[in-house]
Amino acid sequence: MNKNSSLRIQLLRAIAIIAVVGIHSNKGYYDGIWIRPFLNFAVGSFLFLSGYLTKGGVSDIPRFYQKRLLRVFIPYCIWSVLYTFVYNSWGAFVRNFLTGNCCDIYYFVLVYMQMVILTPFLIRLIKSRYWILGFIPTAAFVIVRTLMNLRGTDLPYVYRMNFFYSWLSFFYLGLCHARRRIDIRRIPLKAYIVLWDIFMALQILEGHFWFGSFGGHVSYDLAVSQQKATAILSTLVLCCIFVYYIEWEKEPADNVLIRLLKRIGDVSFGIYLTHVMLLIALNKWVYTLVPDIFPLNMILTTSACALILWGVRLPIGEKLSSYLGIS
Repeated sequence: MNKNSSLRIQLLRAIAIIAVVGIHSNKGYYDGIWIRPFLNFAVGSFLFLSGYLTKGGVSDIPRFYQKRLLRVFIPYCIWSVLYTFVYNSWGAFVRNFLTGNCCDIYYFVLVYMQMVILTPFLIRLIKSRYWILGFIPTAAFVIVRTLMNLRGTDLPYVYRMNFFYSWLSFFYLGLCHARRRIDIRRIPLKAYIVLWDIFMALQILEGHFWFGSFGGHVSYDLAVSQQKATAILSTLVLCCIFVYYIEWEKEPADNVLIRLLKRIGDVSFGIYLTHVMLLIALNKWVYTLVPDIFPLNMILTTSACALILWGVRLPIGEKLSSYLGIS
């Protein structure tokens, strides 16, 4: 991984975390059908980048687990306790902690840890003739969920969000490209851009269908979901476009925006862990005085969260910052 590629990955992390904040800042209803397709790549992109960066073999599995799991599990524990204080939800703490619900979005940490645990087995699968089977769990999830949706039902939230099978294809694609089992760049960039345009248009249409515009079931959550078939396909293709950007030989520009995004990328996990708490404060004290309008609220929340984290990192030091997940 050269310096240019490392910088571009941090820039992509910054864009992805801004999209995460955008998902939680957009409070529109019908307009969300149009906005969310441009934000739904966030979680899948983070998982893809994690797989992409797992380039070497895993010869010492216990050490690999220790390094990767503790890096996210310790911050998860600390912030889960802090959110339990904020929500005063001690009665449900054990259940919420085990299901990633101390904060509504902490399912991602559980999913990431599952990916880490599976990594040695996935690498062995990639090396075998049956490597394509790594994409089957997500495909099966999409088919089952879509059939249920057409019947007017859905999988419970925990079974949609908290388990590896619904997210595996993003991480697995990154692993496959890192080992050149799939060489993403063998297909021209223009083809990926055309595919992304098609899937984005279909994602908007699918959102309208589930919203009831075309006679489908009226379900806003499903209409804007990151886990619709077209949303998953859009994100997978976008991840392929990201590979072209990461591996581009040209040196990235050096300007204020690039430096700012790089610093946001450096604290992206910290923003993920803390921005919901900041949103609670902003909704209580700030958005009663100033308009709560998307995308201004997304920019304000991301900027404020990043500034706070940058300020906290300096006095507490690198080690404590890592325990809190902000370095």
